[in-house]
Amino acid sequence: MKNSRWLAVIAALVIVAPSLAEARAGGGTNSGSRGSNTGQAPAPTQTAPAAKPIERSATPQQPAQKPATATPASATPQAGGFMARTLRPNEAGRRACTLFFNGVRRRLGLPENGAPVWDWLDSQSAIAAADYAQLRVYYEQLSGGRQVDFPSLHNLIERMKGCFV
Repeated sequence: MKNSRWLAVIAALVIVAPSLAEARAGGGTNSGSRGSNTGQAPAPTQTAPAAKPIERSATPQQPAQKPATATPASATPQAGGFMARTLRPNEAGRRACTLFFNGVRRRLGLPENGAPVWDWLDSQSAIAAADYAQLRVYYEQLSGGRQVDFPSLHNLIERMKGCFV
């Protein structure tokens, strides 16, 4: 009998407790925030006679410029990116080649060791012969420790990757 009374008291508390505890502070009344009225400007004062929109950037906005029209020679965007800014030019070029060749090797089911796949590239009719020859020149220069024009190498690789998509 004693246990059933305690059980009844606990059951009553479980049922009544949620209605006693109000989830919102202040019993549901708004005490400060403008809430959904944030789209309205505050009333003008003597110190702030006209409200201006909030400028969310630390840098001033520049007027929009007309985009340059693309010519066939500049159709591929110039690169630079992270690798060109953080690595020595020769190292950036070598890594770009390694990533390119590993991507090709992955497509062919070959181990990704960064080794060139010249025969396969040469057999691809979609790749221009001049692009293939230029990639070989760049690769030889990089292998010899010489520097190449990284944006040109990047654009060449991107152009070649577009041939086998």
